[in-house]
Amino acid sequence: MRGSQVTELEVVFPVTHTIKVIDVILQEGDVEPIPADEPAKIDILTNYIKLLGDFHEMTSKIVNELNIYYKEKLLSFKKPREYVLKVRGLEEVLNIIEHKADEISKVLAEIKRKDKLKESLRNLEKTLLLMSPFKGMDISISDIFDKKWICIKVFLVKNVDKDDIEKILNRNGFAYQIFPAKDHSIFLVATLKMREERLVKLLEPFSIEQFEPTEEIPSQVGEALSFLENKINAIKKELSDIDDFLNRWKREQYFDVLFLKEATEILRNILEQFSLSIETLFTGFSRDIELASLRFFAPNKIAVSIKRRLEKEIDKITVHLKTLTLELNPPRLPSKIPLFSDVKANVLGMYGGWPGAREIDPGVIVVITFPFFFGFMFGDIGHGIVLFISGLIIKYLAARKYRQWGSLLTLMGVFSMFFGTLSGEFFGTPIKIPGYQPFMPLFEDHSIHMGGVYKALGLSLLIGVIHLTIALSFRVINEIRRGETVPALARSLPLLIFYVSGVIVVGATDYAYNIIPKEFATPFMPILAFSALLTLIGEPLAGFVGKVHARSPLSLLGETSLELVLSILEFLSNTISYTRLAIYYIIHAILTSTVNSFWSFGAMALPLVALGQASIILMEAFFAYIQDLRLHFYEFFSKFFEGEGRLLKPVNLEGKICKIVFTRK
Repeated sequence: MRGSQVTELEVVFPVTHTIKVIDVILQEGDVEPIPADEPAKIDILTNYIKLLGDFHEMTSKIVNELNIYYKEKLLSFKKPREYVLKVRGLEEVLNIIEHKADEISKVLAEIKRKDKLKESLRNLEKTLLLMSPFKGMDISISDIFDKKWICIKVFLVKNVDKDDIEKILNRNGFAYQIFPAKDHSIFLVATLKMREERLVKLLEPFSIEQFEPTEEIPSQVGEALSFLENKINAIKKELSDIDDFLNRWKREQYFDVLFLKEATEILRNILEQFSLSIETLFTGFSRDIELASLRFFAPNKIAVSIKRRLEKEIDKITVHLKTLTLELNPPRLPSKIPLFSDVKANVLGMYGGWPGAREIDPGVIVVITFPFFFGFMFGDIGHGIVLFISGLIIKYLAARKYRQWGSLLTLMGVFSMFFGTLSGEFFGTPIKIPGYQPFMPLFEDHSIHMGGVYKALGLSLLIGVIHLTIALSFRVINEIRRGETVPALARSLPLLIFYVSGVIVVGATDYAYNIIPKEFATPFMPILAFSALLTLIGEPLAGFVGKVHARSPLSLLGETSLELVLSILEFLSNTISYTRLAIYYIIHAILTSTVNSFWSFGAMALPLVALGQASIILMEAFFAYIQDLRLHFYEFFSKFFEGEGRLLKPVNLEGKICKIVFTRK
């Protein structure tokens, strides 16, 4: 069995060399750590992860407190700013962090001091507000509150509670006075000492802030008010200085702190992946010589380079390369062609699977057929130009996570223009160019051109036959690749021949308007009969000679008979299903023609036509996309595709604005 594009490596090394091993691996390229059954706790690795986590927490707090953020724009005509951190290893990363840690700590200390000052300011302002009823009185605070028989209470309440408290005080015979204060009210209540407890109990259900004299405040009312005002002004000045410092630092370090936050998060995640993939080994009965084992996937060329460097640069290390056969279903490498990989990621990603190692990759076909089918259903030169330009804008100007959609949209636009050329339509208007004759015109003198309709239906059926033939061929290939040779030759291959022969024979009948010459179809009639017979008896015969199955040949014959009948019905419905290409092609043309009929109202129809064309592009594009998915998912993939594979998932060294590069120098 031939090998894959990916190699599994197992590295056995002294625990003390853990960081150096990881440095070399990250310097060489994309690798995917394999989780260990019993991950070991490597102290040095744990310390690195903790340090990165602590620093990430510090930067996250600064980002949240100072409202620093990065929002990727949907479209941007300016290349987004990107920071590249080039380091030789993790130790250099720690040096950078330690260098920045003091500065970050200073900023955090200022933020913390600001929070404390703001709390103090709130308390002082509350106290000043509560003392406002005594403003202008030449009296001591103790003379107000330290009375033997009289109890004075001053408290702040929300205006929503004002009426309720007032009713309670009136009902219980308390003397009081109310002073307005913005959204609050200040109550000055006087009562006998013996009724103080009663007053406190009545006020318990409400959220109130009560004035409490402190030793810090001068005893005289005038001096106390002056003291509070001066203290408030001093704190405001101090807060202003802190804000100036933080705002200046924010302007200077805006993207740097975002970069540090993202970089530490990326590196911490990478080290956590490696930590979950390392197992501890011991030599003999002694625990003095401690070894660790790390397993990971890497592309073949990178794997060889990693092995060579590790053995050259690190002592007492052993590297084993395990060539992966397709039977092990190793991960696949992504396509190096951006356009190809983008279309595959969209279509196969929505299907929810990726071709296994022994499955034929349908991406080569899908990258052509998917936009081709869409273009058929959406055939119009003008609409195709709109999609093409929109795709280019998304591909090169949109946020990174949307760019793969741009590739697909661009291809859809190209094929829409191609089929628009075949129909001779530009925004629903027939093109009249001397010498140019559309292949599938849908309108002639404002009426339906039946010749174009028949051609569209015929072409859609031909496309369906070719598409299904490819799917059935892939099924045979996949079964052979999986080692299921007998079922492939005894069942799937005869069904493929039966379908192709059946299409040719039916195409030569009057029901199909004899689109295939009878003399060409005549030799296929015995092939059709033989393939049907082989489908019926192939597996039962193989079972009879002991090549496959433990069941009796008779039960297998019943099963193959039912399968043949169901296959005939399925082939018929699948093939007819492709006529939806022509149907949507015709509907699209009729809708655009209907919208263009508004031009009969003159120049006033321009907004209506523009809105109608835009609506058709959005609505029809959506429906055509859904039908395109259906044809691929239900008619094509269901014949052969199992999607048991996956792509290699290398450790991620790139974020929204940060890219980390491990270099050798």
